[in-house]
Amino acid sequence: MEDFDWVTARCECSPGKVFAKLEAQVKSDVDTRRATLRGNVHYGFSFVPTGASSFTVLVEGNNIHHAVKFAMTETGVLVMDENSKRMFSADVTVSDDGTCKLKVDGEEKELWQVRQQALEEFFFRKY
Repeated sequence: MEDFDWVTARCECSPGKVFAKLEAQVKSDVDTRRATLRGNVHYGFSFVPTGASSFTVLVEGNNIHHAVKFAMTETGVLVMDENSKRMFSADVTVSDDGTCKLKVDGEEKELWQVRQQALEEFFFRKY
């Protein structure tokens, strides 16, 4: 990998491109979670675009109103709760193996891992 073109790889790993991919994948996650709700549930999940560089995942129902917000930053993605309190941020990076990843607290993560970190408790807690 001595002649790896890291500059082109990093250009392809821009915050805008990664955010667009993350947005599409989160929308798919919401659709999948909605389809897996069984029984007489009194809540539902929705995906709401909130601008060119942000979107929100909502759970709403009887006296339930929670959200996870995603916003593109200059370096990657900021994930916040419904009160716009920072949950974590993820910066784009090209990993040692030459792939585009997000770095959270110094640890490289795949997009699915960032989605899981942002949404797992939100999707699976008891409402």
